Amino acid sequence: MPQTVIINSSNVVANSNNTRFRFNFAKPTQFKNSKVSIRQIVMPYSWFNITSAYANNQFSIVVPYGASPTTQTINITIPNGFYTLAYLNSLLQYYLIANGFYLVNSAGNNVYYTQFIYNTSAYKIEIDCFPIPTSLPSGWSYGSATSGWATLSLQTVSSRVSQIVFPYTNSLGSIMGFTAQTFPTTGAYTTTQSLLSDITPNLTPVNSVIVLCNLVNNPFSIYSNTLFSFTPNTTFGSNIDVQPSQEAYINIDNGIYTYLEMEFRDQNYNQMLINDPNLTVQFLIKMEGEQ
Repeated sequence: MPQTVIINSSNVVANSNNTRFRFNFAKPTQFKNSKVSIRQIVMPYSWFNITSAYANNQFSIVVPYGASPTTQTINITIPNGFYTLAYLNSLLQYYLIANGFYLVNSAGNNVYYTQFIYNTSAYKIEIDCFPIPTSLPSGWSYGSATSGWATLSLQTVSSRVSQIVFPYTNSLGSIMGFTAQTFPTTGAYTTTQSLLSDITPNLTPVNSVIVLCNLVNNPFSIYSNTLFSFTPNTTFGSNIDVQPSQEAYINIDNGIYTYLEMEFRDQNYNQMLINDPNLTVQFLIKMEGEQ
């Protein structure tokens, strides 16, 4: 009958970003013609999709104003976290509100002139930049009385649009699917500019998780210590619960071991940054001759 090894938060390896866990055997154990498998993984979905460590947390918006017209650049650094596109759009609106670059229509609703949305039919993310009026529409008001267009004035020559800038370093565009440049390239438009991502967007850089194990000798993988992989099957902040319908046993290298160590990597074998180590991983080990 297979032997069970349980790994939990008490086994986390210090300074490993909660990605490495080590279970020390009670005594050195010899493995010969043995196999190992994962029976269950329960862990919080706690890794961020936008962080300074991933260098994907910055962008800017350039807003026109005045008779020239002139522009004001708002540089935005996103706090480390997990963000949906809807939340990123709300964050953009937050900065427009904070800087006074929005209007309030006659119904009392805020009006913004730039947005992020999904274009699902094109499998792209879309930036919409709407023409900004040259004067305050009847019954409308400035969003702020102390900043932005209220103090700097709307541009008065002709309608223009704002621009989104994705920098060459630390760019939000790297996961939204936009190369490092300015969208649109000029603000001199009098019609709505809808710009699609020019590379494939990937708002969740960690699409699947690979489990490595020091006991394993997997001849079919470049990384011979590859044991298992899974895809997060829940939303951020909830528990991932993976239970293979059938155990897939991998050979253990013959030898004497003092511990079992596992490590989580992303689908490209890159290091992960896991925030919450409160997990349970159940290993099954078949010693020689066990069924």
